[in-house]
Amino acid sequence: MPTNITIKGIPDEVYQKLKLQADKNHRSVNSEVIMTLMAESTCSACDCEFVALASEFDVQLVTFDKKFIAEFPATAIHPKDFVVRQPGTFSAM
Repeated sequence: MPTNITIKGIPDEVYQKLKLQADKNHRSVNSEVIMTLMAESTCSACDCEFVALASEFDVQLVTFDKKFIAEFPATAIHPKDFVVRQPGTFSAM
């Protein structure tokens, strides 16, 4: 069964461009977001869905995958960096 996602906080002009592109490609806007992430990276559709979901929930994606962190530095973070940045937790350094 396909996964449905919602990307929040997209400016109206960006959404309209995505909507036009999605209509042209006979896809939903959510599928168009995933395809755009794939086109702009070397990651798989599955990986790009994780990026989209992290964006939807406004959370960081914690992963050991260095390539993934390099592709999506605003979203993906290494576990040791995640632990260090969390208030009220011990430092893993």
